[in-house]
Amino acid sequence: MNIGGENTLACISRIDTNTSKTTKIYPLPHMYVIRDLVADMNLFYEQYTSIQPWLQRKTLTLGEKQLHQSIKEREKLHLNPAKAIGEIKALLTGYKTKPAPEPAKF
Repeated sequence: MNIGGENTLACISRIDTNTSKTTKIYPLPHMYVIRDLVADMNLFYEQYTSIQPWLQRKTLTLGEKQLHQSIKEREKLHLNPAKAIGEIKALLTGYKTKPAPEPAKF
């Protein structure tokens, strides 16, 4: 959503509590609006699926065993779980105009 002229995630953004000042809330400017503040996400999800932004293995299986991620493979990702969740939420909501905020601040 666009809150106060800034594209942000409405679920974690703080809105000014000063009621003497008007806070303007709009849908994201680059998305089609279905109704009120509800944006049409179909094009976003089509584009998201077409680029396949998830980890993929070269080999699907190793015999009948399930393939587990080793500790060394996990270290290659350098992911802070809290930050990764924020990034995933931002990606899935179609909002990626600035880095996701740190969840610890909220």
